[in-house]
Amino acid sequence: THDDILYVVGRVLDRKGYIPGHLLSVMDLLWSIIDKLGLHPACYLKQMQKICMIMVKECRGDKSSGELLSKVFEFIGRISNAGMDIEVFDEELSCYRENELSKKLTKLKQKQVTEWSQFDLIKKGGSLEDIQKVIENGGLTISSRDRGGLLLTHLSAAYDRLDLLEWLVVNKGMDLDLVDGQRRSTLDVAKASKATAATKWIMEW
Repeated sequence: THDDILYVVGRVLDRKGYIPGHLLSVMDLLWSIIDKLGLHPACYLKQMQKICMIMVKECRGDKSSGELLSKVFEFIGRISNAGMDIEVFDEELSCYRENELSKKLTKLKQKQVTEWSQFDLIKKGGSLEDIQKVIENGGLTISSRDRGGLLLTHLSAAYDRLDLLEWLVVNKGMDLDLVDGQRRSTLDVAKASKATAATKWIMEW
């Protein structure tokens, strides 16, 4: 299974005594696996987080090559877009604030916090018009994911926002079958949240 493959990749990455060239080769292999198998990071957040943590540990010192740091940052950036919290690396990097990767991750964390704050409009009962404006202005996109890999459709279902859910599906063409970080569809989230209106609408749709 994909879970088995990612587990093995993590074990390979976790070997001790790497030289930079070997780690770069393993990272290239990981990119290839994700792309060729069509693995969406949001479906494997826990595994991806473990892999990212191993990468960060390998880059803590000052001897890491620029190419390695760049690839690790690129990979973490991709996983953060899928809903992985960058804050998990704070403790690991606390002693390495001058490290190039630390600086990049700090900026990425700030960007993530700003983007995630946009989802508060839904969580705090913002009007449909205000949410539509944020989406139309690019503050959120139909591919944006909140903490835990939640898409706009998942949040709409969780908060029983039928007006928003219907607009996202009918007008924006969002797919109700896309899953979050717990591999739940929009219907799964609606049922778990006891969102009766959203559950009924999704089943009818």
